Amino acid sequence: MCNAENKDTRANQSLPEPNLVIGRTLFTLMGVPWKWTSRAWQFIPSRVAFCMVIALLSLQNENVATRLLYALLFALLLLFSQFFHIVGHTLGGKFVGAPMNENLIVENKIWTRYDDNSRELPRRVHLGRALGGPLLSLIIGLIALAAWNFFGGYLLAFLATVNLLVVGFGILLPFPNVDGQVIWRELRRK
Repeated sequence: MCNAENKDTRANQSLPEPNLVIGRTLFTLMGVPWKWTSRAWQFIPSRVAFCMVIALLSLQNENVATRLLYALLFALLLLFSQFFHIVGHTLGGKFVGAPMNENLIVENKIWTRYDDNSRELPRRVHLGRALGGPLLSLIIGLIALAAWNFFGGYLLAFLATVNLLVVGFGILLPFPNVDGQVIWRELRRK
């Protein structure tokens, strides 16, 4: 779940508040630093809460303690999926020759940030950046689905579902602040 930020579109997107304190770099991967804001701690509890609802509603045959354990495991898989979705954007940017500058973890998402003039970039750059995340998510989802077909289990089913439906196909919808917005805009652009 990315949202490409650049100098030209900053005012048009719902970006993190400018007065948020951006902390130190957590780590660097493929030359791209991963940073956090002062509210980034809210990122994890929201994922755990989402996964708790999923586990409590979908695992009706299990006792409550087992469902809560699965909720925590689902949350780890969701964070894993979101991390690799952003890695896909990193790879997509490198593939089209317009790498990102940083990933910024805020309270509700991970922003992929680019320091370039996007109005001057060709369509293939925007499409490559935006498609990288969903493509890697779909690959992970298909691998998880194939593994689930052989081994079964709640964890593989969740991993496949999240990567295929949520951060794979779902993110391709033309909604604001998701990959689909960029993809559909660029496909319509002349």
